[in-house]
Amino acid sequence: FAAFPLVDHPGHRAVLKQWYTDHILLALKHSVGFLFETATWRASSHWANRLGIGEEELERLTMACIELGRELRSEFEEAMGGGELVRDRFVIAGVVGPAADGYTANAIRVEEAAAYHAGQVRLMAAGGVDMVSAVTMCTADEAAGVVQACMHEMIPVCVCFTLETDGRLPSGQLLSEAIHQVDSLTDEYPSYYAINCAHPTHFLPMLRLAAKEGDEWLGRLKGLEANASTKSHEELDACDELDAGDAEGLAMEYKSIFPGILGRPAVVGGWCGNDAGDGGGGGGGVFSVCFCGGGFFFNSYAVRGEERGYFRWRLLGK
Repeated sequence: FAAFPLVDHPGHRAVLKQWYTDHILLALKHSVGFLFETATWRASSHWANRLGIGEEELERLTMACIELGRELRSEFEEAMGGGELVRDRFVIAGVVGPAADGYTANAIRVEEAAAYHAGQVRLMAAGGVDMVSAVTMCTADEAAGVVQACMHEMIPVCVCFTLETDGRLPSGQLLSEAIHQVDSLTDEYPSYYAINCAHPTHFLPMLRLAAKEGDEWLGRLKGLEANASTKSHEELDACDELDAGDAEGLAMEYKSIFPGILGRPAVVGGWCGNDAGDGGGGGGGVFSVCFCGGGFFFNSYAVRGEERGYFRWRLLGK
């Protein structure tokens, strides 16, 4: 799952760039913005060490991942006719992943997480990303640590929690409790929260109950990167080939969430089993069905201009 070394090989970089380009073209087709997420989910010290990558090389590769985003943003601007408004519709997010396994809750404390992730966040800020995406967070403590590292650098951040088939975090914590905990430890610093790497059937009952009871925390949940596959994390981990799931079924699940439960989203995306295919069998088809005619978009997120109030950099006056 460590994609960041791909940028160091011309052929591999070309494949990665094409992957992004396919999604950018889909965004352009539907006249929505695009949030480019760097391929840096595993570009932190622990995982780099396992790959035999030292600190200087890690820094160089991280900057190369960010540079790919800038390169594609220039091409996006050219395709859209240029201008500041167009530039605002292509946002570069530096991706930060968990210190341990993406499916397992680890025992890292808030202060330990802040210290561990500080170097990667500092590098992201120095590289000029617009925001940080903390994805596949398994515990509120680690998420709060990432947010605290972002607060130190004064860079916006979104927190994406992954959920199990019972709608809880891998730690067993309720999503509502996790959001409240992170907000209380960071003075509500995250620009928004999202769910990623889980199928809607895993968390829809929880969302419906919260909406029925009028829970205010739902107002902090503005993004969704769902799996097309209904498999559990354990089942996905054991797959020899990634399960593509049911794209049309996923589209219907999204339509039941937006706007019915969560209202108008800030960002949407796709995770396991999604791709940029603009037919019935890929993620592009899913989001064409859901949001054709005016909405948000696909991996690596998308943003509408009028929704940028959700992003902290505007609130900070950046």
